[in-house]
Amino acid sequence: MDTVLVLATAVVTASVMGSMHCVGMCGPLAIWASGGGEQVGPKTLFSSTSLYHLGRMITYTIAGVIAGLIGSAIDFGGSSLGIQLLAARLVGATMITLGLVKLWRMWFADPGQAALPVPSPSPSSCGHADFRSCRDRPAGDGRRKNGFL
Repeated sequence: MDTVLVLATAVVTASVMGSMHCVGMCGPLAIWASGGGEQVGPKTLFSSTSLYHLGRMITYTIAGVIAGLIGSAIDFGGSSLGIQLLAARLVGATMITLGLVKLWRMWFADPGQAALPVPSPSPSSCGHADFRSCRDRPAGDGRRKNGFL
C-alpha cells in the first residue's frame, strides 16, 4: 500500500509541476489544432479536439514503449555482463563526489572569488540593450517563472 501512495504522490507532483508547461505551450497548440479560435460548430470542435488528444495519447504511448525497451535492454545487458552493481556504485559515488565538491566550493571559497560562477548579463538574457537595466531588475520579476515553460 505504501508503494501505491508513493507512486500517487509522485504522479500528482509531476502533474502539478508540468501544468505550467502545459498551460504555456500545450494549451495554445491544442486550441490551434482543434480549431478553437475559428468559428466552427461544437460537433467539429469536439471531434477535432478528441482526435488531437487521441494522437497525443498514442504518441506518448509509443514514446513510453520505446523508453521501456531501451531501459530493459540496458538492464538486461548490465545483468548478463555482471557489471550492473559495479556501474550503480560507480555512478552513485560520482554523484556524491560532485555534490561534495560543489558544497566545498560554496562553503570554503576564497572571499575574493565568487563561490559559484555568475553569468554576465547579455541583451538576449533580459531583452534590454542596456545591461544596467538587467541588473537593476528585482529577482522575482518573472525570470524564475520561465523555468516552468
